[in-house]
Amino acid sequence: MNKQEFNKEIEKIIDILDKNFPKQNFDISSKLYCADLLEDFEFIRKNIENSELEILDLGCGKGHLSALLSIFLQNRIRAVDLLESFGEGGGFNVESLGEKWQDTTWQDFQKNYRVDYEFYNGQTLPYPDQAFDVLIAYAVLEHVENENYFLQECARVLKNNGQLFIFRCPSRLSITENLTKVFKLPHHERLYDQKLLKNLFRQNDFEIKQIKRYDTFPAFIPLKNKQGFWNNLFPVNNILRNLFKISPFNIFAHHFKLLAIKNNNHL
Repeated sequence: MNKQEFNKEIEKIIDILDKNFPKQNFDISSKLYCADLLEDFEFIRKNIENSELEILDLGCGKGHLSALLSIFLQNRIRAVDLLESFGEGGGFNVESLGEKWQDTTWQDFQKNYRVDYEFYNGQTLPYPDQAFDVLIAYAVLEHVENENYFLQECARVLKNNGQLFIFRCPSRLSITENLTKVFKLPHHERLYDQKLLKNLFRQNDFEIKQIKRYDTFPAFIPLKNKQGFWNNLFPVNNILRNLFKISPFNIFAHHFKLLAIKNNNHL
């Protein structure tokens, strides 16, 4: 899938989201976010086998990334999320939003993409031991109640040498996180550094094979209804985004992405 095909699929997915959640801004409404997303998906594809795999999108939210992954990886995706959730980006005023995803959005995605959704209790994943080859958790680790239990559940449902991809895990050095905290804007209470992540994963029978900082240049602006203006500046912003990635300034990037492998000695 090339960049043009990827962007066409994003337009289709935004249409489904708009149908079910009118007058809302979505993460994939940001062109810079989608540029990062394409690189994330390429990171996954580069590291997995080219065969039909058992893949779980863990903490799938509205389910749009699960649907997009199914097209990009040409693989059926299973996806799971909490029954009650507030949705990516906040600002959703929908009672029992989790049920709303199941009743409408998830069904629409299932009609058009190779994806299967279900809810879980936020503790025990509803799958048998060693059920999956690959787990993908997008902006999830920083929100779980117990990181160790979460990773132990990931290890349980992964096959030996199975792969766990973590994306958009917020960094302690993130300029975005620190500024939003100062100005009392939405931010994450739990932040990470590379040493903390490596120790956390090692304690739970994973070995981190690759870890990268990214998302240095802001994909969103905290001004209501101004994301369209920011998107219009995409050609310039994308050049700056790519320059920041290879500069020393990248140490202040917003997020980590990583690939961890389940150790064979997990019981």
